[in-house]
Amino acid sequence: MATVRLHKISKKYGAIEVIRDLDLEVRHSEFVTLVGPSGCGKSTTLRMVAGLEEITSGELYIGDVLANQIPPKDRGISMVFQSYALFPHMTVSENIAFGLKIKKYPRGEILMKIEWAVGLLNLEGLETRLPKDLSGGQRQRVALARALVVEPEVLLLDEPLSNLDAKLRLKMRAELKRIHKKLGATIIYVTHDQVEAMSLSDRVAIMHEGRLAQVGTPLEVYNSPQDIFVAGFIGSPSMNFFNGRITKNDAGLSVDLEAFELDIPQSCWSESANYEEREIVFGIRPEHIYKEAASTPKSFPGNTIDVVIDVVEPLGDRDIVEAKKESSNFTLLLGPEAGATPDKPMSVIFDMAKCHIFDKESEKSILHMSE
Repeated sequence: MATVRLHKISKKYGAIEVIRDLDLEVRHSEFVTLVGPSGCGKSTTLRMVAGLEEITSGELYIGDVLANQIPPKDRGISMVFQSYALFPHMTVSENIAFGLKIKKYPRGEILMKIEWAVGLLNLEGLETRLPKDLSGGQRQRVALARALVVEPEVLLLDEPLSNLDAKLRLKMRAELKRIHKKLGATIIYVTHDQVEAMSLSDRVAIMHEGRLAQVGTPLEVYNSPQDIFVAGFIGSPSMNFFNGRITKNDAGLSVDLEAFELDIPQSCWSESANYEEREIVFGIRPEHIYKEAASTPKSFPGNTIDVVIDVVEPLGDRDIVEAKKESSNFTLLLGPEAGATPDKPMSVIFDMAKCHIFDKESEKSILHMSE
């Protein structure tokens, strides 16, 4: 399997620049997901790697070879689309064998590869069926089998699970992880679903308005987002944000969020002092705000506030809770045992060891507090 390297890649449609100076390396046998909202350029980037879109400027390397001018069929790449793109008049076996026949593989080798792919993707007993006789998950596995039998240097997957229902998406995610582990394939995957990206990938490349906002492991982008966009995009429910400023009080330093104030841990005073009286955006994830209880972990005193519960969305194992404090509304993620009830008061604790401070003007991360 090959390394893929994009160096200063840009794409323009006339005067409109949709990809800007994109730098990304996908290492040998790595699973990297391009994730972002619709229109951010992730599918366009994938299609440039495949050779289906012309690169306006920059260099694309597949292995050690400059691939800008290499035709798609000669790039050693297979691509699976959202729509599966199976031939409706061909059986499962014929669809799987299509690329092999184009490449003029011997009949005996084609039959061996079909058998291997059918076993790998649990398609036994379906070999003679037409696509119309298959479920969505079975069609997706046939499309994957067709892509894998030609032994591509790189496998490109463009939102392959988006047409499946929620239960089948979960099953196919596990299937993809199993295939990647077994084959060690170099995979570039595109999705708008951040949960899908986090669960599948070795590394996640988050795109925003044609640029790479951040690249890192799922835990790196979750724990250490580099800006407000990444912080808000990664995580479900998304991070809470409050406008405010860092101020001095009798206890030391605090974050003044207008509707309430939270003390900053003493271990962060030195760094926080650099941003005193500067407008900031305070961020904290819903799972890092707890109901006050004797067993609740407390980072330090001065981080408890009284709120009124507004809306509760029960999910069985947890509740998504909307709370309000004067003019501020924010989201908590609580267990059902917390007993959150609409229009009832509750004392909650902000875990300041897990909060983030962003510069309001640049929207870049300037401080991730920890004890």
